[in-house]
Amino acid sequence: MKINKKELKEKGWSASEIKHTEKLLRPEEDASKKMQIMLYWFIILAMVFLTLLISGWLIPLFMVLDGWLVFVLLFVLGLAFGAMFNNLIIHLEHLTKKHYVIAGLLIPVVAIASLFIIVKAAAFTSALFNLSIRQNPLEVSLFYVVGFLIPYVYGLIYTKKKQ
Repeated sequence: MKINKKELKEKGWSASEIKHTEKLLRPEEDASKKMQIMLYWFIILAMVFLTLLISGWLIPLFMVLDGWLVFVLLFVLGLAFGAMFNNLIIHLEHLTKKHYVIAGLLIPVVAIASLFIIVKAAAFTSALFNLSIRQNPLEVSLFYVVGFLIPYVYGLIYTKKKQ
């Protein structure tokens, strides 16, 4: 419901009374906004957790698979998770530019952290079991990171072209 502030002021309402009335008539919008902000942070935390979980899952692949299959598999996996993350973020209505900037900074940081974890864990595992790593963990991880970032970057470019 829309309130005509001018009419209410003419009737003798104070600015604080008008503001309070507006709040009372829009509680569902405020609740929706708070819920979407909470959902945003949950999505961010879930993606951080999933990215780190995938990083641990990748280590055995380095030791078992050989050739281009690892690169394709990780690129597609990164693309899928990146698309899922981007799709969830762009459909939240009440996000501000600040939220998109945070996501834009946090995604590469998490991707780089997962790279570091993959490389260190693969080196540790191969030394522990006296195995050789068939793929360079850094190169393979970069395919995952690039795949993960492509949907987000595409979403940013597409949004700017639309405006």
